[in-house]
Amino acid sequence: MFLSVEVWKREANMAEQVTKVRLEHKFDETALHEYLERNFLAFPKSNGHLKVLQYSSGQSNPTFYLSKDGKEFVLRKKPPGKLLKGAHQVDREFRVLSALKSASFPVPNPYLYCGDISVIGTEFYIMEHVQGIIFCKPTLPNHSEDDRKAIYNGMISTLARLHNINWKGLELSDFGHQSNFLGRQISTWRRQYRASETCHIDSVESLLSWLEKNIPVWRQNIGNIILSQLICMFKLCIE
Repeated sequence: MFLSVEVWKREANMAEQVTKVRLEHKFDETALHEYLERNFLAFPKSNGHLKVLQYSSGQSNPTFYLSKDGKEFVLRKKPPGKLLKGAHQVDREFRVLSALKSASFPVPNPYLYCGDISVIGTEFYIMEHVQGIIFCKPTLPNHSEDDRKAIYNGMISTLARLHNINWKGLELSDFGHQSNFLGRQISTWRRQYRASETCHIDSVESLLSWLEKNIPVWRQNIGNIILSQLICMFKLCIE
């Protein structure tokens, strides 16, 4: 999601953190190019070159910057290799983005989902490229007190708007479970740990046992929002 806040523009370096595609995440860029030309109406159909770079963050599901003929997009895909069951579900991401966009909530436009792994080796989707700033340090050390206040007020307003959405009216009523989130999360951690376990570790076993016996009362809320997950879009003020 992204938020709009009105502050003085003091960011000296707004360059996005993108690099060449890392070796372990390389895929057939020609196959992707051809697929997008056939299946994505908004994709340029010229003989131009498709530029592919990789973002340095957001790597639970590897994320890539695409550009061709001045058009910019973002590709997000499952990572390669053997994956734990239930992890890296990019189809779920695309479904939620589509639902939120239909409610006029500020998320990137989700353009296309591809479940055909023969194209680039894994499922992927294409979404809008949004210009903005991502703050990695929650203390905002390079900003004044007024700037920090404006940024966090914008974040709070955006999250309040998210909580006020009638998600059952967005064709998401069958999406996931609606209770005992923490209990299910701990069960998932246990299952994933068992699937990748190489030796017995007493401290981990004690932790798993303690967590299962001390699950807090579940409340319907969102528990993993941090500032670095938001794109800040600024209204610039000129001194």
